[in-house]
Amino acid sequence: MSTSIPRYLKACLATDDLNSAVYLVGASSSVLGRLEVNRISLADGLSNLSSVQVANPTEPLKWVSGQDKACYAYKSSNQANTVVKVIQFGSGSSYMSFFSPGAGAVPDPTSFSSLEFKSSKLLSWIGSFTGTNFNMFHMYAVDAVASTGSHWVGLRMALVSSTGSSFKAFTNKYPSPLEPLLSVGTYTPATTDISQGYSVIFYKAGNGQVFATTSNDQAASNNTLTLVELESAGDVTMNDIKITEDAFSVTMGETGYVLDRANDGISTVVYSITPKSSSSLNLVASKGPSIPFSTAMAGTAVKEKIIIYTTPESGPGVINRFDPAKGTWSGNGLLSTTGPITPTPTLDPTSSKSSIGPIMGGI
Repeated sequence: MSTSIPRYLKACLATDDLNSAVYLVGASSSVLGRLEVNRISLADGLSNLSSVQVANPTEPLKWVSGQDKACYAYKSSNQANTVVKVIQFGSGSSYMSFFSPGAGAVPDPTSFSSLEFKSSKLLSWIGSFTGTNFNMFHMYAVDAVASTGSHWVGLRMALVSSTGSSFKAFTNKYPSPLEPLLSVGTYTPATTDISQGYSVIFYKAGNGQVFATTSNDQAASNNTLTLVELESAGDVTMNDIKITEDAFSVTMGETGYVLDRANDGISTVVYSITPKSSSSLNLVASKGPSIPFSTAMAGTAVKEKIIIYTTPESGPGVINRFDPAKGTWSGNGLLSTTGPITPTPTLDPTSSKSSIGPIMGGI
């Protein structure tokens, strides 16, 4: 049965195999431990959207409404076979599971015995292998790895099974020990065991670093291989942009996007970086009205567009779409402002209101 877009404190989005719908995943705030998976069709535009719940497993000791979540899709030519991986973050709350709309069931969540996920904001999607169910990530863990002293690890995530996911500490380069604020990954889809990508890390000090990444799908079963190798590609050219603690990122293949609160304190500003060609963080020129920025947002990339889910102060959830090529927003709840949206060049990155953790995916 179709309903209005549900409200979640912390949610995530992933696209379906046809890029015609998104899956909205969040934990219920009224039923302890119930994870709700909803399909929202985009086929008829954004004007009269509705949601169909396709799964709602309950694990009272694992799924938490107030914890960060991230979603990543493994696509199939058969829509019913699309699989979406769900990752939950936080100390004592780091779990993984997956669901297939055709199956309608979500396996019991699993976890790593010695690794906990810090935040969805510190998970860079850096590798994708065509024809396999593995994606690669650069991640900041809750605790430092004893053998290296660094919180950063390489992560292989199995999207369609409860086994096969693994992590390894780096054996070569490490990001700065400065406290990280946000990361965004980019990747070039690979047809072999090797995938190339980039991890861009922004720090609370106001600077950023770019790392070229080489991910090896076979390293999880071969201790002589490195799961993810990092090569420093230099510093980010920030162009006087100061990212706030409320910012979040969306991966769109070889380009990463950062969405943040604009200098008017109300609207949403979008930045982009394509580290394969440039280490510069750039403002995406915006035309017409924007959407209100919120700390309760989630996003994903669909057909070269960015789809954003927002939980407003009241009423059902809201879906909007941003077209980076045109610089335009569409959907409900647009602000009346018609002028260009500008960045926040003077705000200290630690001065923004506390975030409730927007969760990002992409394709």
